[in-house]
Parts: sequence; C-alpha cells; structure tokens
Amino acid sequence: MTGTDDLDIYAPTPCLLGCVAPGGEPFPAQHGYRTCDLCADRLRATLTELVELYALVDDAVVPGRGGSAARGAPGHGSRSPARDSVIVLTDPRTHAVEDGDPHSVLAVLSSWADNVRSDTGQDPRTGAATVSGEVALLVRWMDWMTRQYWIGDLGQEVDELAHQLRAALGLQERTIPVGPCPNRVTDPDTGRTVTCGAPLRARLSVERIRCRRCRASWPRERWDELGGELGVPVSDFASLSAWLATPTGTLRRWRHEDRWANHGTKARPVFARTDALASWRRRHAPAAPV
Repeated sequence: MTGTDDLDIYAPTPCLLGCVAPGGEPFPAQHGYRTCDLCADRLRATLTELVELYALVDDAVVPGRGGSAARGAPGHGSRSPARDSVIVLTDPRTHAVEDGDPHSVLAVLSSWADNVRSDTGQDPRTGAATVSGEVALLVRWMDWMTRQYWIGDLGQEVDELAHQLRAALGLQERTIPVGPCPNRVTDPDTGRTVTCGAPLRARLSVERIRCRRCRASWPRERWDELGGELGVPVSDFASLSAWLATPTGTLRRWRHEDRWANHGTKARPVFARTDALASWRRRHAPAAPV
C-alpha cells in the first residue's frame, strides 16, 4: 500500500514540506498532493543543486586543490592531509547517529531512489550508484513522490544534504534581516484584513524574497520599503560590517559617496541600515544584459 491509498483528493491536505499559512497553520497542498507547488519546485531545485555541489567535492577534499580550504597552522603533528569534513560526505559508510552528524550524500539518495524503484514496481538498479543518476530518478518521479506521506522526510534529508555540502565547500551564504512582511492578509479567525508581519530575511545575492508565511514575493527594488517598516533601525560601522560582511573601510567610503545621514553623534556615528543596504545593492546589482 502506498501513501496515496488513504489520500482524499477532494479534502484539504497540509503541505508536508514545512510552509505555513498566514494564521500559522500548515499551508494547503495542491489537491491530490501532499505538497504545494512552490515547495515541490524548491525540492526539485535543491535535488538538482546536490548534483552540482557534489561535483565540487573532489576539489575540496585535499586543501589547496580548490574549494574554501585554508592553509592550516604549522606544526609537526601527524594529521591527515585531506579534509575529513568533506570525505565523510562522500563515504558510503558514513552513518549519522545524532542530529547534525554528516550524512553520506550517495547513500542517502540511493536509499530513497531504491524505495521509489521498489514502490513503483521498477527493476532494481544495476551497476554502481551515482549521485547524478539517483537524483535524475527522483526528479523524474517528483509528481508521484509529492503524493506520498513520506515526502516531508525526503525533503528534510535533502535540505540537510544541501546544507552540509554548502558548509563543507565554504558556500554557505549568510542572510540578513530585511524587515517584516507588509503584505495585507485575511485573519482566518476574525476575517479581518491584517498585516502579515512575518520576519523576512534574504541572501545578499538573490533578487527576490518570498515570505514563507503568506507567500508574497518582494523584488530587490522594494527592500528599502520593507526595511522602512522597522522605523529607522540604525547601527554603527562595526555592526554594519558584520551584517553585510563588508570591511568597515569600504563602508566608510560608501557613507561619503552616498551621503548617509548620521543618526548618532560625532563621537559615535550610527547610520540607517536601509542606507547601508541601498549602497550595497547599488554596487552588487547584476549587470544589465548587453
């Protein structure tokens, strides 16, 4: 019996991939499925990203071959020349015992792919498993998988694999708070129109923020507007430097070039985060197509 046998295609079903509606309850899945379309698309994109990230692992195993490996401290102790944190992700023998432990990327994907083959009546895989091959099968059966009761577990493990690969490769990207979501939504309890208010965070390289609560989408050009919902939050150069991962010297130059207003004193100047973010955006916006 598969997970679709007890799924009423006419009854509202919560999305099992973690998104929530404005009132805090799970966001409804598409009829006949156990996920909403946006979460299904995100899962498909993350699976595809795993193939790209895994292809970079070999260059990151030994320091100096690539990735983000840094030169270690000098010493005479006996130590492996390889980066063990990366090796465990590629070793099929890796077994996570506690939350946060690394997983073998290939072992996890092969386990899910084998389950799909078995449940859908396919022949067992022949030959050696590969990350790209197992991901291709999972993506090909995405429509069927998003109807299964275990899709939430798959989504969680795929997210963990992506997180661990990005961290091992030095590709984890910080997020910054942009402001509360100002979208107007209907309160399910009172029927009144209220402000969503969910905290919005964004990676500095993205062009659009999507609110996980109400699903509203905010393009980069409206980030200043979102920040304005906070009033005028201010920070000194040190805090701005940590927030935007930008040297204080660069921020001082931006201040003069872009004429930030000082909201503090001459002895302790502080500046609006919206001004700092606007300066960052002007200098990091993608080039217009030629």
